[in-house]
Amino acid sequence: MPNLTYTRMVLDETLRLYPAAWMISRTAVEEDEIGGYRIPAGHTLFLSPYVTHRRTDLWPNPEGFNPGTFHPGEQQRRPRFAYFPFGGGPRLCIGNNFALMEAT
Repeated sequence: MPNLTYTRMVLDETLRLYPAAWMISRTAVEEDEIGGYRIPAGHTLFLSPYVTHRRTDLWPNPEGFNPGTFHPGEQQRRPRFAYFPFGGGPRLCIGNNFALMEAT
């Protein structure tokens, strides 16, 4: 399966357009600032892979289907969490690898 590069590109592009979860919530454990906005401790933030994966500043032709967007050389050009169909960081979905294997 690791040799099925194009298949993985197609899966990633499909998940970019149609992520498994359209909304993810997180609670701030301490005060922070994101993009100039103050986030008080205890407040809940909502992140939307669906919306983020369609930002024109992150994706060329964000509404179109182009597996080449996930060519191995292209992935390093985007910010770390521009693509997060299974969440990210310490709260990354535990089943993400199984889901990708099963989809392949």
